[in-house]
Amino acid sequence: MHKGFADEIPFRQADFDLVDLQYHQCGKLINASKQHWPLATVNFSPMESQLRACGILLTSNLLYLLGNVRTLCASVWHAAQELIHVKAADRVVTVSDSDRAAICHFKSKEQVFCIPTAVSRREFPKINAIASATQPVVVFFAYFGSKTNEEALLWYCQNVHPLVRSAVGSYRLRVVGRDLDPNLRSTCTLSGIDIVGTVETVQEALSGAAIGIAPALSGAGIRGKIHQYAMHGIPCVASSIACESLSYIHGESILVANDATSFADACISLLKDDQQRTALGRRAQQVCFTEYSWHSMADRIADAYLL
Repeated sequence: MHKGFADEIPFRQADFDLVDLQYHQCGKLINASKQHWPLATVNFSPMESQLRACGILLTSNLLYLLGNVRTLCASVWHAAQELIHVKAADRVVTVSDSDRAAICHFKSKEQVFCIPTAVSRREFPKINAIASATQPVVVFFAYFGSKTNEEALLWYCQNVHPLVRSAVGSYRLRVVGRDLDPNLRSTCTLSGIDIVGTVETVQEALSGAAIGIAPALSGAGIRGKIHQYAMHGIPCVASSIACESLSYIHGESILVANDATSFADACISLLKDDQQRTALGRRAQQVCFTEYSWHSMADRIADAYLL
């Protein structure tokens, strides 16, 4: 991506009303877009706020920071880049209210919009009313090219998995998603863990699972996996970072836990209690369809993209 990128694109549209640049890397194109289309409004949509992610990291415990100096330096650098992009763009569009709040410290709130990642029933035509768990399977469905998800998987496998396995002997962890690092795969190939990798459909990933997990320790953006679990009526155990600003309520439509013992206890409780699991999954599905359908986002989309 470089200043002359607009001269190389395969179409020759001279005028645009709005240019939407999505993901952090595309922030480099803001000034070039303004030069090429001076009458257009330029939106920057980072998808995951590096400013908020850096803030979360800086509030981590000191021992964690000392052991992850390289990660900290990279996070500060990306946050500095995002600050430049945020200042240069005409508008900023985030995918979570928490990300929006973080960016509003640096840009007028009238120029920062939020459109949470939403779902459509058309994407999941074969969903049953409430998913039926056939075995005590906990699924972690994620994109493992993300350092946040790598970190979360390692933490769960090392700290939570042994506790759940000792309490529920037939339990298994199903790890589903692409770009899992071979070294991490090797580390997490433990008894009771099935590394599935890439699948064709979400249904294939979640079929028969009793619980979904979102054990994020850092990062920003929105955890689409929580919605995907909810759409299938699968209850989720999540860290507070993973579900921050979402409408799911602890004890009603999600279970929230932050340390290994509490996270394991939440998983064990759901695996052993069919009624609790079904009730939590049903309420999560209701929240998802009510609060996070694309139809429910119509006003937010109009605010962000209609000039």
